[in-house]
Formats: sequence, structure tokens, C-alpha cells
Amino acid sequence: MQRGGVEESLEVLRQIPKRRGLSLNEIKTHIVDATRKSFNFLEFSIRMSQGVCTGKPYPNV
Repeated sequence: MQRGGVEESLEVLRQIPKRRGLSLNEIKTHIVDATRKSFNFLEFSIRMSQGVCTGKPYPNV
């Protein structure tokens, strides 16, 4: 994973709540390679799974 590109994207995402006078909780905010590890977002557990028929990866919530 190229951390530089991810860090740039995260900085862009920080600007969205900032425009509304909000901020990200930096303690809870972290970068996850979703193809290798599951993560929780808004009480949902998200992980990548492989389709039975197609064999293609898809996000499983």
C-alpha cells in the first residue's frame, strides 16, 4: 500500500467535516487495508468477501 496517497486522501476527507465546524476523532480514525483486514464503521463491521458465483471480491457488511 502506498501510504503517501492514503495520507493525501485522508487530508482531503478531514476537510469535509471541518467546513461544517466539526472534526474527525483522531484517536478513532485510522487507515486500514480493507482487502486484508475488516473494520468497523458506524456500528457496521465491513470486510471483503469473495462472491460464490463470480469469484469477485465485494464488501460484506
